[in-house]
Amino acid sequence: MPDSGAQFWIVTGLIGLCGGLAGGLAGIGGSLVMLPGLAIFLGYHDKSHSEQHVYQAAASAVNVLVTIPSVSAHTRAGVINLAWVKMLMPIVAASVIVGVLLSNVIEGTHLKQILAVAIGLYCIWNFVRVVRNTPERTHAGEARRGVLSMIGVGAGMSSGLLGIGGGVLLVPGLEVFAKVPLRVAVGVSSSIIVVTAAIAATVKGTTLGSQGHTIMEAARLVLGLGPLAMLGGWVGARLVHVLPLRVVRVVLTLILLAAAIKMAI
Repeated sequence: MPDSGAQFWIVTGLIGLCGGLAGGLAGIGGSLVMLPGLAIFLGYHDKSHSEQHVYQAAASAVNVLVTIPSVSAHTRAGVINLAWVKMLMPIVAASVIVGVLLSNVIEGTHLKQILAVAIGLYCIWNFVRVVRNTPERTHAGEARRGVLSMIGVGAGMSSGLLGIGGGVLLVPGLEVFAKVPLRVAVGVSSSIIVVTAAIAATVKGTTLGSQGHTIMEAARLVLGLGPLAMLGGWVGARLVHVLPLRVVRVVLTLILLAAAIKMAI
């Protein structure tokens, strides 16, 4: 585990860059890539994998840094539905807090395994859409408040429990159940994550003592991940409005599937 010197900063910087790119492209915050990266390249010091809690706190904080430039790019592109953001924000925020508190009573090993399964399911969903070559929507359908609320609860719980930003459920949920075009779903997701990830990072960071770790451990990771993650988020958010969406799905799915398999082994 490269826990000191230049190697640590290089490794965390590259993980942050990859996470930022993925977050900007898919509106998932970036931790879905950063968490497997940290697990694979930094590893764990004990059998219970307690560092997973530190990784989640750090990844949630970096999600904020990734989504700030992403939200700016999506705003300029005019794809953010503010009415949906305002409606979903309190629902996701409350669910995030519940998810974080729940994660504190689950062993790090199990959190890692649950994360691998969540990533795998996300990859399967993306793979099915690519194979079927499902046409991308150009206009949003009518979304019921109850449907949006259920999507928000699921996204918030997953964000707090696994530190994954919530976009992994929010984006496909908005696409599939609320009939929202991908670019709009990514924009809405990014706008919500920038706030809810800050809440998740704060709650998780201040409760790391219950896992035998300190908030300074997470802060050190944020310093390593953050700068290049912000750059990646800015680039990714611009690319999502340039690249063919089929390419975006394929690239993201391959990266995440490889990470999920590695974590599950």
